[in-house]
Amino acid sequence: MSPAGATAPGRWPDVPARPLVCCLPPAGGSAATFRPWLRAPGRLDRPLDMQAVNLRLLQAQQDMTLLDLAAAVAGQVPADRPYVLAGHSLGGLLAYEAAVELHRRGGRLPAFVLVMGSRPPHHSSADLFAPVVELPDEAFLDTLEAVGAVNSALRTSPLRPLFLPALRADLRIITTYRPDTASRRRDPLPVPVISWCGSSDPLAPPSLLSGWEEYTLFPTPVRIFDGGHFFPFEEARECLAALEALCGDLALLRGTAPVSPVANTLHKSGSAT
Repeated sequence: MSPAGATAPGRWPDVPARPLVCCLPPAGGSAATFRPWLRAPGRLDRPLDMQAVNLRLLQAQQDMTLLDLAAAVAGQVPADRPYVLAGHSLGGLLAYEAAVELHRRGGRLPAFVLVMGSRPPHHSSADLFAPVVELPDEAFLDTLEAVGAVNSALRTSPLRPLFLPALRADLRIITTYRPDTASRRRDPLPVPVISWCGSSDPLAPPSLLSGWEEYTLFPTPVRIFDGGHFFPFEEARECLAALEALCGDLALLRGTAPVSPVANTLHKSGSAT
């Protein structure tokens, strides 16, 4: 017998019209990061039911790895209603790894995972940030701003003394992210992983995002929005409308046939006829 609330491999959980959208912030972010989504002008006729996850409250110790934090996220998902895991940048990796952890436990899986501006695991940005994370403050910000990882307004923000240590701590988490990508490809998630990116994002360019298809049994749509790394907040209204459409079409998406690992391998190698 399957564990209570578990989703059978290759099957969607029962999904009503309005799942809870659990939002996971980028490095240095907090629950307030998604405030533009809540305040977007003329947001939606039927606003999404969203809950921003406060990663700071989940970090029980300073030396937690990304996988430790993802396991903590997995322990916070709702047990009594369908939900979606949606994350930006670091938050996207946490959303994916939380779903992996739930799959490993036999727990209730999300209806889908939405990764925004997040590289797939085999293109981790760990090596990119490793030489940067311990630089002095100004050099640290210079380097991150050059690759579009922070907004230039941070330099003069009154929140800088709070944001900067949090950003360093989260980037340290990314530098230790060395997942077993082979095992994740052998046992892909039995729910869709939907990928969004900014058209001019140097950190997670569109050319890398198709790599997420290797981590799910479902076809992996990639949607490109105008903007850079922070497109979810720069284009908040458009992103919310797209998310609303996804949540509204769950009944249709639920009928999408998962791709078998063998068929998926053939498709990716170009060997399918």
